[in-house]
Amino acid sequence: MDIEALAERLWLEYRWADVLEAVGLPVHTGRDGIRTPPHTEPTMIKADPGWVAQFEHGGVDEDVPIVAWSSEGGPLVVEWSTGNLVPPRELRDKGSFRRVVQKHTMATVPGAGWKLRRLQQWKNREDEWFEYGVVAFEFRHDGRVAAAVVGPNGALARYVVGETDGIEMIPPHRETAGAL
Repeated sequence: MDIEALAERLWLEYRWADVLEAVGLPVHTGRDGIRTPPHTEPTMIKADPGWVAQFEHGGVDEDVPIVAWSSEGGPLVVEWSTGNLVPPRELRDKGSFRRVVQKHTMATVPGAGWKLRRLQQWKNREDEWFEYGVVAFEFRHDGRVAAAVVGPNGALARYVVGETDGIEMIPPHRETAGAL
């Protein structure tokens, strides 16, 4: 196998930093753990809208927008206290990092009087229905529709219509509920 074929194979099968090390070239590892050739700055790629890092904090989900991708392909979010771009796992005030997902909303329309009823199941007492006004409907890139409501704690919650058990939608000016 000639050197060009070997280099191409290594390039396709390994990260570029591994390729440089395999052929004996130096690789610099920065404080952030990103590996680069010596005397170069790490690059980043602007993230398309819709990519978010999901966190769970006290039973509430929170999405933080991903604004860029590192040269290694990892997500970067803004650390608001410093203004720096950091990997999501470094945001301590957001709770526990869960995953990166694409949540692309194609359009949003007002809730226009719709209500959402949610069944709360309790362990030590009888189940209860809670009713919330729909703030907006989000039409997503995958064809799903989510109803956005403001919960009792003031946090915005989204329920995908037709996919969440214990959820009923109430159209405007109707007293009875019906599942959509």
